Amino acid sequence: MCQILVVEDEQTIRELLVDLLEDLGHRVLEAGTGAQALEVINKIGNKPDLVLTDITMPEMDGEALVKSLRTTDRFSNIPVIVMTANRYPSLRIVEQARAIIRKPFDLEHVESVISTVLATLRKPRSSP
Repeated sequence: MCQILVVEDEQTIRELLVDLLEDLGHRVLEAGTGAQALEVINKIGNKPDLVLTDITMPEMDGEALVKSLRTTDRFSNIPVIVMTANRYPSLRIVEQARAIIRKPFDLEHVESVISTVLATLRKPRSSP
């Protein structure tokens, strides 16, 4: 399956997401802040297939994390799904995310969104 990095400061939510993704057969990395996520990504030899990140976190929020990923050549094409309780996330984050999951969420919805995004990544691009 895929290697997915879960970035969520609320430990209970992070553990639920990690359990869900592991049950689906994915290899899961985890971080509690955007800064920790960058450390994790820099430590592993290969980049994750997907980053699932909360927006509102201490130290470095999800928006700053996504900006950092997009401005680093090695990480610029990592697909990101963002989670937020904000009804109106910034346009910048909306444009840079593959999907947005609104909090509170149910795990079936999270599974569906992740499966859809991963399916689009596996599809070969058709030539014009």
